Amino acid sequence: MRAYAFTELAQLYFIGDTPTMATKALGRWIHSTPGLRDGLLAAGWRPYMKMLPPKVVACFVEFLGAP
Repeated sequence: MRAYAFTELAQLYFIGDTPTMATKALGRWIHSTPGLRDGLLAAGWRPYMKMLPPKVVACFVEFLGAP
């Protein structure tokens, strides 16, 4: 697992969307997926982080599956 920019990871989950739309959609998933936000916070994520360390990316994959 490697570090990703938030927008880069969002575009992997929302292929075909613009960077802005993908980022907004991933943000909605953070708030609507049970346990995801708490898991991300425990992994070191903070709102408005631009770069996501590998531990945070792993949390996304755990809750959402691989992009």
